[in-house]
Amino acid sequence: MCRAARLLSMCTALVAGMSISAQTQASQIPTWDDRPRAPVGEQLPGMPSRFWVQLIGGPSGLPDHERLIVLTTDGRVLGAVEGDNNAVRFPPVVDAMLEAGSLRVVLAHNHPASTGLSGADLVLLGRPGVERVVAVGNDGSVYEATAGRRFVQESTIVTLFPEIEARVRERLPLEAARAGVPAGAGFEFFSHIVASVFARAGVIDYRSRMSASVMARYLPDSTWLDRLVSTEASRLMVQLPR
Repeated sequence: MCRAARLLSMCTALVAGMSISAQTQASQIPTWDDRPRAPVGEQLPGMPSRFWVQLIGGPSGLPDHERLIVLTTDGRVLGAVEGDNNAVRFPPVVDAMLEAGSLRVVLAHNHPASTGLSGADLVLLGRPGVERVVAVGNDGSVYEATAGRRFVQESTIVTLFPEIEARVRERLPLEAARAGVPAGAGFEFFSHIVASVFARAGVIDYRSRMSASVMARYLPDSTWLDRLVSTEASRLMVQLPR
């Protein structure tokens, strides 16, 4: 049995108290041959939305729950794990292989609510062997990140992320009022804003490709949202270890 097939048969996710074997779900997701693969020598960063949608969802499109695809940096699929509407548990067997230094992987998953990268996503960049984390919104938007020059330990991200979220949540209505727009403006892009703060501070290298409809809603508010990002990034940089 090849390593990829063995990995797929061993991966287990624990979701909502239920043990779900990735092997039992193989018939529910695209087979190996159905999945797209990046051409040899081509890098995964910047691949279009349709690549990720087909990779995660296949011909039927993205599922209404989270699905994690573990793949090598050149696009070879190693396994898939099903989650629920809000999360998917990282496969322990993959964790063990990463710790052993035998893999460099990209973790790609969908967000049914079409939000950007979460704190739990960014923490994964601190694990050995995790090269990149990709979140694909069910609206077709793609958000991806790698560890930046000022990336810190997982425990620091765990501590800082809720703090930055709280500050952004508090500041959004203040900046909206300053810009003369409704108080609720900008909250649709909350995850993107928080990730942008970490990117501007150098903690992550971040790339976002919003769908056309999302970008059309984002652009009118982009100036004052960028001002918010710059302010919070400056504050975050002071907090980071030297």
